[in-house]
Amino acid sequence: MNSELDLPERLDRDAARDLHAELLQRRGADLILNGSNVRTAGALAVQVLVAAARDWADDGHTFSLSASAAMQEDLTRLGVLNEFRLQEVT
Repeated sequence: MNSELDLPERLDRDAARDLHAELLQRRGADLILNGSNVRTAGALAVQVLVAAARDWADDGHTFSLSASAAMQEDLTRLGVLNEFRLQEVT
């Protein structure tokens, strides 16, 4: 079973708590994150995403991300772009 989650435009400190709760609800299934509309990704929210990507891998499930150019720049700046299985933004 695949699950999809649309990420908000601002992945900032305030979004991190909601993101964490949403990810907990979706654990146990393959997950596709749609970050095509993300304009900024802050360190705390990205830390939540990195931890989730590792949890999904440990569980043997797919955790993939389609990231906007701005989000990819933020992930690169934070040194974690290689933590994610990226999909092309459609």
